[in-house]
Amino acid sequence: MLRNSVLRVSDFNELLLTDSYTDTDTGVTHLYFAQRVNSLTVLNTSFTVTVTSAGRILNVAGGFVPGVAASTIATMPTISAAAAATATQVARAHVE
Repeated sequence: MLRNSVLRVSDFNELLLTDSYTDTDTGVTHLYFAQRVNSLTVLNTSFTVTVTSAGRILNVAGGFVPGVAASTIATMPTISAAAAATATQVARAHVE
């Protein structure tokens, strides 16, 4: 579990724009982002930025995981493909 509850600049290094739209009546644009770390999307994260037609930020809201970019998240497999295949076969034998 991550202990630091403060968002860092590094938590925003790999923003993924997931959606955006501009209100035709007001000209306000809504941008929606997901948090990414090591090219992996962090589940259940969202960050919204609302911008006026003049480029001023009206609102920022969301929930990113603080400190996740600085944590040690394994992105490489810790077992070989052969070991994973064997474990899958063993698990299937217990289910069937």
